[in-house]
Amino acid sequence: STAPTASLTTATSTGSAGTGGAMMGGAHHRGNGGGNGSLGALKYTRSHEPIVGKMVLFSGPTLNASVLPELPLRCYHGNTYAESVLVLRSGPHTTGLEVTLLCESPGSRSGDMMVISRKLANVMFGDSAQSVESVLGSPCAVHYKSEDKMKIHSCSPHKLSAPRSDYFFNYFTLGMDILFDATCHTVKKFVLHTNFPGHFNFEIYHRCNFSIPVVGLEVQSGDSDSSLDLSTSAVGFPADEGLRSIDVCTKWNDISEFYSDRLSTKPVVLTRTSSTNAVNPFGPSLCYNIQNIIFEIIQQSNHIATVTLYPSTD
Repeated sequence: STAPTASLTTATSTGSAGTGGAMMGGAHHRGNGGGNGSLGALKYTRSHEPIVGKMVLFSGPTLNASVLPELPLRCYHGNTYAESVLVLRSGPHTTGLEVTLLCESPGSRSGDMMVISRKLANVMFGDSAQSVESVLGSPCAVHYKSEDKMKIHSCSPHKLSAPRSDYFFNYFTLGMDILFDATCHTVKKFVLHTNFPGHFNFEIYHRCNFSIPVVGLEVQSGDSDSSLDLSTSAVGFPADEGLRSIDVCTKWNDISEFYSDRLSTKPVVLTRTSSTNAVNPFGPSLCYNIQNIIFEIIQQSNHIATVTLYPSTD
């Protein structure tokens, strides 16, 4: 594999007089010395002392063409990780997830060392807990909801009584939670975590490298006698405007720019605290609902904190 390459941006400051020196700066291509492939050198005068201002380590030929290196086998320790998570959509509706799993497996021959293998797993709304566990493995933890704040809106006279509690399968190494119905024990919600700094749950989950594809959706125009295929995405974004998918690095201002004509409601302010720490140093986050997807946004950076997927009632 390609060894990490260092790119340095340097700054100079006035210092004591000394011998002249050279420091590597900028993004350089490797070479064997001389020619266009050699590393460049920046010359400094005796009256200035170079100070490193930034160093970037990346895997790949250049910084712009850097690629995410694979997790070394020695870091698995029997865990399963998600290489990618594709959100499956049927028109404007979410149907489930397609997860590419990375796990340890024995070699092809007896006595071989362990190798990294990829497996494809589909988890759909309505799948049973046994079915999910058979394709994703045992969860890292199981969390039972102590209360459901939305029950106050129920018209049932027994809305405050909860003989059963919905429960989550917490897959920390996959970067996701799966909520199951307490009565039917079937999937009713997915929560995908980006693990960006500045969020209350930072460093609890591995980053979920999800992708929400942009697909065609036929939209009825104002004229009842005609329908126009606007080639909008599954979440209502024009496909010809450059937004082909929503991934873990897509910022909210990019999403809201394409959805400004339909994003009329104000966000829900979410403040997270715990029983051991009643103060959230990161402040509240904002939640926006687009069809059956809830985006939780970090206010300071506009990054997506979590994506909650729930089935449509249509």
